[in-house]
Amino acid sequence: MVPIAFLYLLLQSQAPAVPAIVSDPDYPLRVQLAQTGSSTSFSRTSAWGHGNVLGPPAEGFDYTADCNQRFAPRPEGNQYFRARWKKPGQKLEILIQQFGSDRITACELKVAMQEQAYDLMPVVPRPAMMALARPAVPVTEADPNFPLRVQIWVRSSGSSSLTGSHAEGYGNILGTTPTGFDFAHTCPVRLSMGRGGDIYQARWVEPGLRMEILVQEVGTRQENICEMDVGTKTTPYEAPMPSPRIVPPPKTPTREAPTYNSDVPPPDR
Repeated sequence: MVPIAFLYLLLQSQAPAVPAIVSDPDYPLRVQLAQTGSSTSFSRTSAWGHGNVLGPPAEGFDYTADCNQRFAPRPEGNQYFRARWKKPGQKLEILIQQFGSDRITACELKVAMQEQAYDLMPVVPRPAMMALARPAVPVTEADPNFPLRVQIWVRSSGSSSLTGSHAEGYGNILGTTPTGFDFAHTCPVRLSMGRGGDIYQARWVEPGLRMEILVQEVGTRQENICEMDVGTKTTPYEAPMPSPRIVPPPKTPTREAPTYNSDVPPPDR
């Protein structure tokens, strides 16, 4: 029998898959990805990060993925994954191809769309302990233990530490008389900077000083409670104007060799 530790090391050393070099009409979208964290079990690789569905206009998103095959994000230059919507705005499927093989497989990404596209370059490798936490969104199913409704704008988001991902920003406690507040928190998951004033279920831990909000990882029902240190204001904040979408500039035709994802017929599957 092969030792479990050996199988684990084998999986860890497996070369990551890359974008499939095909032109498949069933996968009309082009997607660029940046990976900000990952973990490996004995049977699957879990990854998360953010990316863009190329346009114009380009559309940004956060994602989580659980696939049998590790894949290498390719946000540089003209690199992209062929993709299609499985559930518009919620689930994307990309085509990946193993190194040294014409075997092509599909990998599903669970996504949360953003107000604007991401600037994916440059991509700087992060130490394992400093990877960004999994992206999170508000829990939509009502929870009576969290009676408040708060609207939040994340101003800055930092790398994870042993205790989680740090973020700062501002928001409003909604109601008949809205109340503004500033906040700072450290949480096991990451609140996205790209979303425009998400509304979370919340409750006071210490009125006027500390608050808890209810969140869930993108594409899952895994809930987390994030505690915030807050400072309340005398007036509510006005919603900021959304930033314009980042549209990649048009490419100038050249006589160079074809790019990695040149349109070539798919191999027999």
